[in-house]
Amino acid sequence: MEKSMKWLIVGLSLSLMANAFAAGFYFTRANPPKRVMQAPELSAALPRGTFRVLPQDARAAFRDAFLENRRNNGVIRRQIRDARLRLAELATQPGTLNKAAITNTFTQLRGLQARQQQSFETALIAALETMDEADRKTFAERVLKAKEIRRQRRREGNGGGIMRQRGQAQ
Repeated sequence: MEKSMKWLIVGLSLSLMANAFAAGFYFTRANPPKRVMQAPELSAALPRGTFRVLPQDARAAFRDAFLENRRNNGVIRRQIRDARLRLAELATQPGTLNKAAITNTFTQLRGLQARQQQSFETALIAALETMDEADRKTFAERVLKAKEIRRQRRREGNGGGIMRQRGQAQ
């Protein structure tokens, strides 16, 4: 009897923990944290939704160009991540700061970021070449409109990035 009572208590405890986990998972999905909901609507490179204003064939050209660009940039992205990790390691090493190694790593990082940006620009140009004049104009107007919205939000203090959002939350 005592043994079955222990198993009952263990079973009920496990059930309670599983239910608490499931409830937490459900409620965080239904109500995301405010910092997630307040994240800037626009990406740094191209505003979200820019492609929706384009005809289907122009969307396909952009999608193909940027998927290819993303595949080709996988190595560069890994190298950028590794350089940033190296910077963190160098900055936190005990003893005297190795300024030469840090400067060298920053130089490598700038070169990698320039290669990544150049690759993005090449993909963008390739996609724009597939579009007719009217579609390019529509695309450019959408980008400019979205950038203006972002500037306006910054002036109002509503879209200044994660640091500003954290500062407001405190």
